[in-house]
Amino acid sequence: MVTRVQVLNYKSLKYIDIKLKPFVLLVGPNASRKSTFLDIFSLLRDILSNDCVYAVEKRSSNFRELVWNHEEKNIEIAIELNIPEDKSEEFSTARYEISLCHDETK
Repeated sequence: MVTRVQVLNYKSLKYIDIKLKPFVLLVGPNASRKSTFLDIFSLLRDILSNDCVYAVEKRSSNFRELVWNHEEKNIEIAIELNIPEDKSEEFSTARYEISLCHDETK
């Protein structure tokens, strides 16, 4: 189970650090970034299933449109997961981190 999500510079999310419980309810008015938060999981799926270029191009033709305030910075995502006891004797959590940036040379 995903227990924590940290995001830096993705779309309208400058920085978030959310600890998740087994039951999560997203509530808020329109344009309060609920869909952007959920898209983080789809972005990671697309990166892992295909590649970074595919994941970015699926969302925009321009990488800078996906970066907070359209600045030329990295997008950074980290998720923490619980590891079931029957899968690991040593560790109880795992952390996956990814950083995306635009390659100016291409």
